[in-house]
Amino acid sequence: MRVRNIIKANVVMLTAVGCSLATRGGEASAASLAPVGVLDESHGYSMVMALSPDGMFAVGGGVNAAGFMAPFLWQRGTGTQALPNPGDQYGYATGVDVRPAVGEIVIAGQIGYTAQRYNASLSGTGPWLGSWVVLPGAVYTEVSSCNSVSTSANGDKYYIAGWTTSTCYKGAKGYRYRGSSTQNDYWDFKGTGGTYFDAVASTGVCVGSDSGGSGARSLWAWQSGSGLIPPLSSEQGVGQGIGISPDGTWMTGGSCVDSTNYHAFLWKTGQTQAIDLSPLAMDTGSVGYDVTDDGVVVGYSCGTSWETRRAAVWDRTGTWDTTGQGALVMDVLTQAGADLGDWAQLTEAVSISADGLVIAGNGVWASDGSTRGWVATIPEPAAIWLALVAGLRLLGPRGRPVVRKR
Repeated sequence: MRVRNIIKANVVMLTAVGCSLATRGGEASAASLAPVGVLDESHGYSMVMALSPDGMFAVGGGVNAAGFMAPFLWQRGTGTQALPNPGDQYGYATGVDVRPAVGEIVIAGQIGYTAQRYNASLSGTGPWLGSWVVLPGAVYTEVSSCNSVSTSANGDKYYIAGWTTSTCYKGAKGYRYRGSSTQNDYWDFKGTGGTYFDAVASTGVCVGSDSGGSGARSLWAWQSGSGLIPPLSSEQGVGQGIGISPDGTWMTGGSCVDSTNYHAFLWKTGQTQAIDLSPLAMDTGSVGYDVTDDGVVVGYSCGTSWETRRAAVWDRTGTWDTTGQGALVMDVLTQAGADLGDWAQLTEAVSISADGLVIAGNGVWASDGSTRGWVATIPEPAAIWLALVAGLRLLGPRGRPVVRKR
């Protein structure tokens, strides 16, 4: 199975061996955790790979009735439906964005052995009535990483990040595909050889990894605008850029800190050092998948085995946390009033909305142990304080509401 995203965390680990109140419509509401669902209950598998910046759509892959992976689209309030699958090939969707100005949804995906794009209307059931178009490239084209699509701020262009090669993985070249309402262009970013683009910003800047040309040097984080990202350790050059903020200023991924430990990082363009996003207590590794314009990172923390990974968020803004240290998404959601009874574990957070209030990822379904996608929403911090103030007024001077600290 030629899916770099699915095996990425395995490669990483083998290499490195508050208050729940909010006011909406005059009523208090808690955080929510919605299961994405599956395409076929008899197989019971789904995997989220991207969330749209507005938090309304999620895409990924699920096992269908025929027993193979197929791309799906989840829409808030509507649920999950299969996207068209040309030729009934193994496929999954890896990026999604909306272009309100032209009433269009844009999705990237890997269908069989080719990277493809999907464009459809936003109106009615239109999102499920589009068609896949093969992206230009060499013999092999890939768009297999999370959050591979981004739309420019004014909506006139959209970008897709991936890689292409005429042979196999060796000598691969990262590419950025640009589409618009009137034209489609294709760039071949050479890098230094063995270059892979994983995610793209609304500015068209891509982040990924580069092997240094010969294929002998371990991969390191790389972004198309200014080359290598500073490593967390000067002695260890191993790492991978995985996520980039919508405005292209922040990047995240994973980097070796010594010969055995691999940590998530946060780097801002122009800074001479990357920030070490340490694992949670008792864990040894961490990886960042996505990041907002405010520097909120989502990913996972784990022990020496990849199977021990747990969805985590690193935040200083106060939306999910204020410390900047890793926090379990399950813990934050529980404290914010979400019902997690259907889940044995939330294993990874792979995407976050532009405002930081919505996170998508994957976890273990409690009833059967299957892997399933999820979308979590937390109330706005400002709304929490409005609810608290309202509660104080209702309680009077002697009232002392209990506020859970996050």
